[in-house]
Amino acid sequence: MIYDPASFPFLGPVREAWRDVLREYEDVRGFAGAWPQPHVHNGKWNVVSIINNLGMGPPTTPAPRTSELCAAIPGLVTVGFSVLAPGAEIYPHIDDMSGILRAHLGLLTNPDCALEVADEVRSWREGEWLVFDENVSHSAWNRGKTDRVVLIVDFKEGRAT
Repeated sequence: MIYDPASFPFLGPVREAWRDVLREYEDVRGFAGAWPQPHVHNGKWNVVSIINNLGMGPPTTPAPRTSELCAAIPGLVTVGFSVLAPGAEIYPHIDDMSGILRAHLGLLTNPDCALEVADEVRSWREGEWLVFDENVSHSAWNRGKTDRVVLIVDFKEGRAT
């Protein structure tokens, strides 16, 4: 299920500052050792943790402005940059994160990238949120020639208005 981002007004300040978030990503992406060890999936999908409130190790905050913006989100669980390289495909799967929703803020994208949740297919747009339930089968792909970069924000589901 994909939700209307307007149902989550606390995401508004991050959306309004999306260019600051993008600049912060661009400022640090090229520096060797600037990022903690990312999660790498088939060499084409990387997720770099910024905030981790799951108790799975200490939070890492290489992005202070992004961290500051996201810290105001009620029920915040995790924050990270997700980079989907050209040719990447994340196969349909269901994450076991009961009670948690995932939001993607488009930072860099191209028209050949998409997210499918159940039977709904949506493309990312720069400066816009996609909010979905990752406890439903979902997949993603980048058939374009440039990276797709989003800010991933996980938060507790009961925070909708």
